[in-house]
Amino acid sequence: MKTIKKLFEKLSELNASENSVALGFACGAAISMTPFIGFHTLLAASTAFLIKASVLASLVGTIVGNPWTFAFIWPASYELGRLILGRQKRNNLDFDAVFDNFKNAFGSHDFSGISQDLEEVIYPMAVGGVILYVITFALSFVIIKHILKKLKNK
Repeated sequence: MKTIKKLFEKLSELNASENSVALGFACGAAISMTPFIGFHTLLAASTAFLIKASVLASLVGTIVGNPWTFAFIWPASYELGRLILGRQKRNNLDFDAVFDNFKNAFGSHDFSGISQDLEEVIYPMAVGGVILYVITFALSFVIIKHILKKLKNK
């Protein structure tokens, strides 16, 4: 808890407006809801840059996606996307194996073996991730802006 408090104190000290910092953090937190592992920091920073938010705060926001939270984010984004797309649930789905397949495909430049995972898992996760992105962006923006205002008033 002490570390989180220190993190927010550091965010409040950034040379940027509360709005810019909150928007930046929201970019990072929201992008963590997508299945684009390995690209979260790049996507968060790019999004923050495009909307003129704090890029540094966006990088901090990506900590929302971490090994502990992915255990909840991945199934939630998959299930939500699957329901929106009207797809059947994939039996014995192992997210770690799916992401390992993608990592191996990128490493070997052989993408022939990932089309089924792409269609059955990643596509539904991306669709569900968009919904979670919007929700997470809005919630984290409001929460972070409130925290930063409180810290500034102290």
